[in-house]
Amino acid sequence: MTSGPLSCKYKPLNPRQVNALQMTIDGYQKGAICEKLGITQKTLFNWRRLPAWNEEVRAVLQVDSEDGQGQIKSLLPLAVQTLKRLIVNGTDNIKLGAARTVLEAHATLVAREEQAEVIRDLEVRLEQIAAGGLQALPAGNTAAEADVIDAELEPVEEVK
Repeated sequence: MTSGPLSCKYKPLNPRQVNALQMTIDGYQKGAICEKLGITQKTLFNWRRLPAWNEEVRAVLQVDSEDGQGQIKSLLPLAVQTLKRLIVNGTDNIKLGAARTVLEAHATLVAREEQAEVIRDLEVRLEQIAAGGLQALPAGNTAAEADVIDAELEPVEEVK
């Protein structure tokens, strides 16, 4: 839980409210939280409406999200080993599924590399234009007659 910047913005949660928040995050039902803390459901409802409660939840979700990305990255070698093992030892359907997963991942990586190269080329051209070393399009010329990079960028989900 955080406690730094919130204390300046909002009245901080008291220890019982922090307990209720932690129990909520841990998946406890409202009734169990109320019983354990000796409060009514209306009190819990009011606590959940506090700005500090919402800020704490946002902070916890942000940390969990960042931690989740790290956990996924740490599992990549194991996933690759598992796919290798499935391709070698699995039934035909399992082998096919594992091979498809590897090929799709490879295609995604190749597409990202190609997009990164196009972006680098465009950035270099933009810098040249900004420095006056290259005209955007000479007067009277169409895009077809000019030296133009033809690129189609597709959005790719970023893996962190």
